[in-house]
Amino acid sequence: MGWDVLLFDLDGTLTDSGPGIMHAAETALASFGITGLCERELRYFVGPPLVESFAVYLPQADVQTAIDRFRAYYRETGWLENEPYPGVRECLHTLQAAGKRMYVATSKLESMARQVLTHFDLMQYFDGVCGGIADDPEAGKKVNVVRRALREAEYTEYSRAILSGDREYDIYGGHAAGIQTVGVLSGVGRGFNAVVAPAGLKPLAETECVFCGQCVQACPVGALSEIDYKYPVWRALNDPAKTVVVQTAPAVRVAIGEAFGLPPGSVSTGKMVTALRMLGFDRVFDTDFAADLTIMEETTELIARIKSGRNLPILTSCCPGWVKFLEHQFPELIYMPSTAKSPQQMFGAITKTYFAQKAGIAPENLTVVSVMPCLSKKYEAAREEFSRDGIRDVDIVISTRELADMIREAGIQFDQLEEGEYDSPLGESTGAAVIFGATGGVLEAALRTAADWIAGEDLQEIDFTGVRGLDGIKEAAVNINGLELHVAVCSGLGNARKLLEKIQKGEADYQAIEIMACPGGCLNGGGQPYHHGDTTILQKRLEALYRDDKSQPVRKSHRNPSIQRLYAEFLGEPGSHFAHQLLHTAYVDRRK
Repeated sequence: MGWDVLLFDLDGTLTDSGPGIMHAAETALASFGITGLCERELRYFVGPPLVESFAVYLPQADVQTAIDRFRAYYRETGWLENEPYPGVRECLHTLQAAGKRMYVATSKLESMARQVLTHFDLMQYFDGVCGGIADDPEAGKKVNVVRRALREAEYTEYSRAILSGDREYDIYGGHAAGIQTVGVLSGVGRGFNAVVAPAGLKPLAETECVFCGQCVQACPVGALSEIDYKYPVWRALNDPAKTVVVQTAPAVRVAIGEAFGLPPGSVSTGKMVTALRMLGFDRVFDTDFAADLTIMEETTELIARIKSGRNLPILTSCCPGWVKFLEHQFPELIYMPSTAKSPQQMFGAITKTYFAQKAGIAPENLTVVSVMPCLSKKYEAAREEFSRDGIRDVDIVISTRELADMIREAGIQFDQLEEGEYDSPLGESTGAAVIFGATGGVLEAALRTAADWIAGEDLQEIDFTGVRGLDGIKEAAVNINGLELHVAVCSGLGNARKLLEKIQKGEADYQAIEIMACPGGCLNGGGQPYHHGDTTILQKRLEALYRDDKSQPVRKSHRNPSIQRLYAEFLGEPGSHFAHQLLHTAYVDRRK
């Protein structure tokens, strides 16, 4: 383990104090005539400072009285309605034997925290306890108890201190104090009512979950799964009033074959296209087309920022999991990401405008289905900013695994299919778009176009190998016509945090950064066929993408004839006012 000082929250982390806290809150609120709260509502009292929890239900003048009544119940009865989580004692014993220094950092009154720890014979494992102080609301705020614990430990090497907790207050407090944090997915309830759920029984959409689906990929017993959208797709395909088009992401073509016994690294683009037509889709298009479009807009933005020297580094914004992570964890950097929509959303926007006009189809009669390696794409498509006049850019998102299920349900022998071709014009793409499926691919695609535009010529050296590979963080210096660009690529949100913290501290200076939530990028998305930890499969998918790139007649996004036609006929210039209206977005500070 790389940590020297370990800080632990108490309630909901070390002990299941929920029943006692909820009964105390229920009793205090009842004294003001407030009754009938459900368990989910009462769960909000587990963890945060009481002054904040009671302020939701009571006028400020009554909050302190409610806190006093809560504490009276808790001192007498509530603290006994509590027990350590299974395995906690054994875990603390192991950590102590390993020489770790451990502290409790809790918003609970420090005197009560010590009483609970002593009662359960847990005090022996801790070097100190820091908690709230009666009559001092500021003392119980998580950032303050964490700082007191670090001072008590006389510890200043914050990179080797970590806080474990179960609520967003723990995460925010640890971050504010400058240390690493670990969130706990809690076991909620007992007996037959026990469930694994977000802390406080919050709806998942209200948590900091980025919906990447790596938990689904990693679950050893298959207990976790994505929301299944196969039925809405079948329903749309059988609706005669709808024209149903489908787009397929770059990483899908190098993984779907695995679901049908083909070896890892098989490029199954043609078979997949044929299968989609057999399922009944009216048009089969390629997200790679929109990836080329993304490069046009994102690279225009990159060059403009470099020239102005403002809002650098630019951060790629193709990964919705990474975007949501930034919105929650680093909202102060929200000016850095490119405003360009992801390829999925650009495709939807273009389909329901440009394509709809050319095909003579009303946008409301078009259903856009996405096949994605990423479960977070389901969340992205539902974000309210990705709609125009109440019509969503993308209607339904299914994973690679869900598409494989549909092919099986239709009785299609995938491995025996002939090779099909995408429809035009939204099916034409370049090698630059193909590599979007690998970590480093978006940045390399952008560099291919940026190099040509900055140099003012069609350069022959287009392989930027310094940003390739499955390493979590990669850095490179790229010289373009005398202009040296410092760039970085990272995959996995732990690595993203390290990189962003370096930028905040002034320890790194980049012009462009690509970040993907999933380790290895989209080829390892949460919706891909399971690899069960076999990273050789990921390597083979990676190699397949670069082979596919090499085989393409055109390998630069700005050389895509269909993209050139789209701008000439519809969008105008890259970065135009209309292009911004249709293809760009803004992000939200979710810490508020």
